[in-house]
Amino acid sequence: MAIIGHRFFVHSREDFFSLLDECLDMAVQLERKEPTYPIWTSFRRQLEAMKEWTEAGRTPTMEERKSIVMGRIISR
Repeated sequence: MAIIGHRFFVHSREDFFSLLDECLDMAVQLERKEPTYPIWTSFRRQLEAMKEWTEAGRTPTMEERKSIVMGRIISR
């Protein structure tokens, strides 16, 4: 996986899962640091869902994809 600045380029499923695990670890750490801040819990749950939906080689359904809203939250 190539990281340039703050952009991540995912070239394989292996890269995807590596980045997903990193992000999930960060979300868990942030949630532990600030347990009353609901955004961290939301991010962790969404990342866990993404991992669950994809770890067996499955592609998430459109409904599952639409349920991931952290990008909208981050952009605010």
